[in-house]
Amino acid sequence: MAAEKIAVKKISPAELSRYEDFITRAGHKSYAHFAEIPAKALNNLFFQELESCKDSDLAVFMAMSRGRPLGLLSLHRLDWDSNHFGMPMAKIRHLLGGADAKLDFAAKKSLLKAAVQTARKMKFRHLAVRLSADDFNAVRALELAGFYLADTIVEYYFDFRRQKLPPKPRSQCTLRLFRPADLKLVQNSVQSIFAGYLDRFHRDPHLPSARSDQLYLKWLVNSCKGMADEVLLAFVGSRLAGITTLEIHHQLNKILPFTLGEVALTGVVPAFRGQGIYTAMLAFAQNYFSNKVELFRYATQLNNYHVQKVLTGLGFSLKYAFHTYHYFFQEARK
Repeated sequence: MAAEKIAVKKISPAELSRYEDFITRAGHKSYAHFAEIPAKALNNLFFQELESCKDSDLAVFMAMSRGRPLGLLSLHRLDWDSNHFGMPMAKIRHLLGGADAKLDFAAKKSLLKAAVQTARKMKFRHLAVRLSADDFNAVRALELAGFYLADTIVEYYFDFRRQKLPPKPRSQCTLRLFRPADLKLVQNSVQSIFAGYLDRFHRDPHLPSARSDQLYLKWLVNSCKGMADEVLLAFVGSRLAGITTLEIHHQLNKILPFTLGEVALTGVVPAFRGQGIYTAMLAFAQNYFSNKVELFRYATQLNNYHVQKVLTGLGFSLKYAFHTYHYFFQEARK
């Protein structure tokens, strides 16, 4: 029997309402690993994600066979990343499938081929995509298309609805929230805190290492200037020993059936490591979020074993894992 032919077509976001049944059934949508989130809320989140990308050269593709939708891919420009790294960069925001288990791999392979061709025509030099670690068809399709693994992230959660706060850990540090007068102190400490940190940017040989180093300085400065709800500082005597960002997902919490807070960035000055400061900052964050949200998320790299030990010691549970893959257009190199 001849294999079913899969066709990929580019569609406008306005056409997606015709495919809502497929979107409802599609696997690996954002937050689909939470069984308590109803299908309609997951769909609303999907459409909100697309809406947020509409002014960034958004392109949407559908994989079809005999009139049936099999997969969907969305691609958009990354404005901040492009400006920071000095090259046109884009992200595959969605890579959905699962409508037909037998054709899922072929559909995703066809979608990725179309995405790479489109990105090349749009003069992008770098692509990124995040996907559930459970989506093996997508992993196979990405690697066959020339994408390379940049990192694997695990997400831990503390559920205030079902868990009590653990005992306060012992620490010699003093903790307080950031004040505007602290900005210079934070700026002077970032390089030592994150020196040698191997994230997906530093692991990518096609991204300038100096720009990757500067990323954390920009991130923390922006957090101190309002991107985060609060920034926590740890001191030993008068010396800054650690920094932690505290963020509540205000817009997302309007859609989800629970409220979510997150520590997106945290680190300890090397001279003060091994003194329980990291644990003390996370325990402070637990207390901070306990009367503001229902779930506290902390994401870290798969091989960051020490942090995962701290998280489990504070009562967090592993809930989800995702891979990040990158693609670089070799012909664009100078």
